Amino acid sequence: MVGAKTLATGTPQLLCSVAGGGATVTRNRPDQCNALSDPLTRAVRAVLPVLEAHTEVRGVVITGVGSAFCAGGEVAQMGGTRAIGGAAASACLPRLRLECVEEPSNVEQARSPASATLI
Repeated sequence: MVGAKTLATGTPQLLCSVAGGGATVTRNRPDQCNALSDPLTRAVRAVLPVLEAHTEVRGVVITGVGSAFCAGGEVAQMGGTRAIGGAAASACLPRLRLECVEEPSNVEQARSPASATLI
């Protein structure tokens, strides 16, 4: 994108750029069908409020590299214990609710319209 400004997301798993009044948020895990890993999920949650506050952004496109938009959650991270802190999966339910139910509603309520590109 000519004249695009790249925004840091803290992980190569998520790319973000702003140009011409629009933002593009790109999931960058094509080998895993853009499944939502912990780092990717945290980056998405962090970048959306930044884009909401960005006065130049009037719309957001969410897309994925490769043939899949998003395969869902990273199954390898859904085992009996979590890699982060070793907590049992059942102890992670409040966080999963936040990530899967409450955070997507933040996209719906944002000032800027959002569109997801599905292939």
